[in-house]
Amino acid sequence: MNERIYSWRSDECWDDYSRPEEAIQDMQDNGFMVAGNVFLTGTKRPLTPKQFFPDAADVLELYDNNIYDNCGDYSEGNTGSDQVSEEAQAELTKLLNDWAENNLSLSFYEIENEEEIELTQEMIDAFLANEPIPMPELKKG
Repeated sequence: MNERIYSWRSDECWDDYSRPEEAIQDMQDNGFMVAGNVFLTGTKRPLTPKQFFPDAADVLELYDNNIYDNCGDYSEGNTGSDQVSEEAQAELTKLLNDWAENNLSLSFYEIENEEEIELTQEMIDAFLANEPIPMPELKKG
């Protein structure tokens, strides 16, 4: 999903406009539709729960720490986690990833390939005439 979006706001307050006209309309509504001001474009990068979910190594580390916290030094090297095969770890990681994908969802995204587009008088005139906005060639994404 490399959907291009537009916004006239920056930082952490991106709008989710699919067309530059929407960003320019927002600029007009807020008194910022002036040649020389900038609006933004970028591409959405989807995030998935499994990107942030623990894998087998994380679970085994937590397991070892929990045992150590409850049993102390006697547990050191005696938890069995160092005997778990790579195949078994891959199986656990797959199970965790599948569970995360089936039961969790993220309703936000990151923005990549951010670019500033300077609002020109030609763009303003096209917007006011309800004509296609003449956009510069975008460098990325």
